[in-house]
Amino acid sequence: MKLFDDVRYATRMLIKSPGFSTLTLTILSLGLGASIYGFAVLYAIVLKPLPFSEPHELMHLETAILERDINSREVSYDDFRDWRNFQTSFEDLGAFYTGTVNIRGSEKPERFDGGFMTDGSLALIGATPLMGRTFRASDSVFGAPDVIILGYKVWQRTFNGDDKIIGQVIRVNGRDAEIIGIMPEGFMFPINEDVWVPLRFDEANRTRGDGITLEVFGRLKDGTSMQQARAEFQGITSQLAASFPETNDGVTALIKPFGDEYVDEGTRIAIWSMMAAVILVLLIACANVANLLLSRSAARTQEVAIRAALGAGRKRLIMQMLVESLLLALVGAFIGLALAYWGMQASVRFFGESGNGLPFWVVLELDVWSAVFAIAAAGVTTLLAGLIPALRASGLGINLVLRENSRGATSRQTKWLSQSLVVTEIALSFILLVLAGLTIQTSLIMQEYDVGVRVDNMLTVRLGLPEADYETPLKQSQFYTELNERIKSIPGVSSSTITQGLPGSWSNWAAYLPEGEEVTDDQRQEYAPFIAVANGYFDAFESPLLQGREFDGRDTAESLPVVIVNQTYATKVFGTESPLGRQVRFGTPESGEQAPEWRTIVGVSRHIKQTGLQEERDLPTFYVPMAQEPARFMSVA
Repeated sequence: MKLFDDVRYATRMLIKSPGFSTLTLTILSLGLGASIYGFAVLYAIVLKPLPFSEPHELMHLETAILERDINSREVSYDDFRDWRNFQTSFEDLGAFYTGTVNIRGSEKPERFDGGFMTDGSLALIGATPLMGRTFRASDSVFGAPDVIILGYKVWQRTFNGDDKIIGQVIRVNGRDAEIIGIMPEGFMFPINEDVWVPLRFDEANRTRGDGITLEVFGRLKDGTSMQQARAEFQGITSQLAASFPETNDGVTALIKPFGDEYVDEGTRIAIWSMMAAVILVLLIACANVANLLLSRSAARTQEVAIRAALGAGRKRLIMQMLVESLLLALVGAFIGLALAYWGMQASVRFFGESGNGLPFWVVLELDVWSAVFAIAAAGVTTLLAGLIPALRASGLGINLVLRENSRGATSRQTKWLSQSLVVTEIALSFILLVLAGLTIQTSLIMQEYDVGVRVDNMLTVRLGLPEADYETPLKQSQFYTELNERIKSIPGVSSSTITQGLPGSWSNWAAYLPEGEEVTDDQRQEYAPFIAVANGYFDAFESPLLQGREFDGRDTAESLPVVIVNQTYATKVFGTESPLGRQVRFGTPESGEQAPEWRTIVGVSRHIKQTGLQEERDLPTFYVPMAQEPARFMSVA
C-alpha cells in the first residue's frame, strides 16, 4: 500500500508542475531514446547470436600469404579439397561462392542471388529444409543431374507456394534442374541468397590453383578449440607448400569465428563507439534532470520538513522521491522506445531491406532485449538522476529547515551540488564533442577519399550468362560487347562499360612475373588483382590513363595479348622508365606444361582501390581486355 500511495502522490505532484514535468520528460526521452536505439543496433549487429545450431562452434577459414602482405584471401578449390581430406579438428568443412542464378518456371526468367555450395554445407549450420532434402555427395559429382533448393520467398512468389513442387523440373541457368528442397521462411545463407545449387568441379580436367576461389567454413568437433584447429592447419598448409610449391609456397590458413567474417573488427569498433556516445548523451540527460530535481527539491524543503515532523522517516522520504524519479524515467523510457522505433524504421528505409549487404541474421528492429534494456536504463536513470536530490532533501532536519538563519547555509549546499552537476555535464559534453568531432572528421575524409574513379550518376548491375547457352569464351565476349554497345546508344547514357569486378568491391587475383625475372627458391611469384574489362573502361569511370592507350577494337581473342598496369606496378618494376612495350606473365607454369603467355603493356592507369577502401597499401593491379579473358559473370556500369 505504501508503494501505491507513493505512486499516487508522485503522480499528483508531477501533474501539479506541468512545465517541470514536460521539460524533464523531454530530456529523458531524448537521452533514453538515443541509448535504446544504440543498444538495438549493437545487439542486432554485434551481440546477437548467429541463428545456427551451436554458433560458437562455427569457424570461417581463409588463406593468407603474409610474406607478400596478402593478409586475407579466399581458398582455392584444391586447397579446400585437401583441407577437407586431411583435417581432424572439424566435424566437416563446407565451401561456397555466391553468384547469379537465373530461373525460369512457367513464366518469364528471373534473376536471384544464389549460393553454389558443397554437399553437407547446410547440415553444418544445422539448417533443415521445410520440404524435401538438402544436397548429397552424389549431387556434387561433376556431370550429375542438376538440382536446386529454393528459398521460401522464391517458392511463394515465383511458384505460388505449390506444395507439390518437389521433384518438378525447371530451367536453371539455361539447364534443366530438379527442385529437391524448400528452405524455411527467413532462411538466407550465407548472406542474403535465395536459392542454392551444388558446387561442382571437373577433377579430371583442371590445373591446381585455377578457377574460382571459395569461402570455407566448418564446425569444430566437441572438445576441440580454435587454437588447436589453427595448430593443425599450420601443419597441413606446410605439408601442401612442400608438395605444391608453385601454388602453395608461403600460404597459411586463417581461422576465426564465422560471424567475424561478415561483421569485422572495424564495424564492431564503430558500433561500440556509437554506443559509448549515446551512453554519454544519457549521462548528460541524467545530470540535467538531477539538476532540475535538485532545484525543485530546494523549493520543497519546507514540505519535506513538515512530512518529517509528521513521522515520515528518512528512508520513507527517499523512497517517495525516488518513486517520482522512477515515474519520470519509465514514461521517458516509453517515449524513448517510440523514438527509437521511429529511428529504426528510418534506418531500415535508408539502408534498404537488404541491410546494405549485411547478412540475413542482422535485422534492425526493436525486440524483447531492447525492451529489457529500456527498463534497465530507466532504473539506472532513476538512481543517477534522483538519488542525489532525494538524499539532499531528505537529509535536512526540521529544525534546520524552519530556522530562518539556516536558509543561507541550505542554499549554499544546494548551489554547490548544482555546480558540481554542471561541471559533470560540461565534462561529459566535452568527451561527446571530441567523439562527434572525430566522427565528422572521419566522414569528411571518407567523402574526399580518392578511390581513383568517379561514380557520380553511375548505375551498376551484375549479370550472369547461362553456361548451357554461352559455353564458349567467344559467345560470352560477343554477348557483353553487343550489350555494351546497345547501352551506349540509349538516350541519356553518356558512357558505359563492363568489368569482371567493380572498383572497390572485388577482384580476381593472379600470380605475375615481370619480364626479365625468373621464379627461384629465393624469389617466388607475387599475386595481385587481375580484372577483365571492356573497351573504354577507364573513360567510363573518368580515370584517364597516365601513359599509353585504352583497349579498343584492335584487342581481340586472336590479337597480341595485352595488359594495362597501374602506376604502383609501373613504379615498382620500372622506376622512372616507361613500361610501355614491356611484358608481364600471369599464372604459375606447372611442371611439364606450357608456360603462360606473356602480355605486352599498352597503358598505365592511376591507382584504383579495386578490392575496397580497406586496402592497407597500393597494390599492383592488372587490367586485360574482356575479349581476351571473357567470363560468364560480369558487372555493367
